[in-house]
Amino acid sequence: LRIRQPASNSKPTRTQRSDRVNESLRELVGIFLVSGGTAAVLTLLARGTNQKEVAYGTLDYAPGLKSGGWLAITVALVLLIAAFFVDQSDRLLALALAAVMAVLGGYLLLETYFTVGHFDDEQITLSSLTHPKRSARWDNLEDAAFRPYGQYYMLSFSDGTVIKYSVMLRGAKDLRQHIESLDVPIRGSDRFHW
Repeated sequence: LRIRQPASNSKPTRTQRSDRVNESLRELVGIFLVSGGTAAVLTLLARGTNQKEVAYGTLDYAPGLKSGGWLAITVALVLLIAAFFVDQSDRLLALALAAVMAVLGGYLLLETYFTVGHFDDEQITLSSLTHPKRSARWDNLEDAAFRPYGQYYMLSFSDGTVIKYSVMLRGAKDLRQHIESLDVPIRGSDRFHW
């Protein structure tokens, strides 16, 4: 992003303003691509640590995935600080990007820190920021389905309880194996999943 220049008496021409806007857009797109690339690398690292160091029956997000939320918040703060040192025309764009990154990072942090669950041979319990605590007994399990576009499993029980869990949860692989051991077919399980 450009540092503010002292004011001059002459007004910039239309071509100069257009060049300045194009340059600013290129810089902001570059920042956004670097941030997105870093977030993608952190997500891949989170996938690699997804099944490590977790007790059987525990469902939660890996620390690597939580760091993606912290990265988004950090990028938002950098953009917010940078907004004070750029031209007025660039300030609005920097503030808008900072707001988007802050909202996404905040949601990711809240979702990863507040999603917890446990399962054993008797029942499953899972709660998250967007879904209150839900518990169900395995002998009431009626249907299990994999949703490839959201990368989550949906469990339906005879009492009306529906529990959805992401493939990104540590313990998701153990839970899938437990469901398969109950002789409940998982619809859509032949489709892509992590």
